[in-house]
Amino acid sequence: MTLTSETFWDDRAQSYTARPITDVPAYEAGLDVIIPHLRPEHHVVELGAGSGATAARLSRHVTHMLATDSAAQMVRIARTNATANMDVAQQTAKTLAQQGLRTDVVLALNLLHLLPDLDGDLGHIAEILPRGGLFISKTPYTGGGLNLWAPLLWVMRKIGQAPFVRFHRLDALKSTIARAGFEVVETTIQSGAPSRAIIVARKI
Repeated sequence: MTLTSETFWDDRAQSYTARPITDVPAYEAGLDVIIPHLRPEHHVVELGAGSGATAARLSRHVTHMLATDSAAQMVRIARTNATANMDVAQQTAKTLAQQGLRTDVVLALNLLHLLPDLDGDLGHIAEILPRGGLFISKTPYTGGGLNLWAPLLWVMRKIGQAPFVRFHRLDALKSTIARAGFEVVETTIQSGAPSRAIIVARKI
């Protein structure tokens, strides 16, 4: 059977968040790419924040951080990691847009390949950003060491052992982001298995 993403992550939240980071240098290098784009006056939303650990790390560089996740158990864990200027909520890009939220920066780190409706979610992200607002994503992509994994992940999803996953070519991913009303201003490739692209885009 297949599971909704929320059910999958609720069932695995404790074990997933307890796992150590597998490549600490790459994780830190990713933060080093993101941090220069953050300002002390910024209000930031992280979508799919999981344990909230990254949101907590980045919160020291901004006025306010809102860490969100669609899975209730992830939100529960993230609240235990929250800093003084960080809130945690069970939200998605769609629900935030419906509530009329506005923010300066949206982060989606290791999330875009897990979204069944990427175009729709990017549209909602654009809704909550002002012109000039930043959307920063980090995403594994096809051609970056993932091609052999795709069939296995499809089978695992069918038997309830993996969430929805759809990998994109890097050029297609950047085009999809641009189509949602963004200008891609910076792309950083982190090599590995898989490789990931950190894409900084500005709403136009």
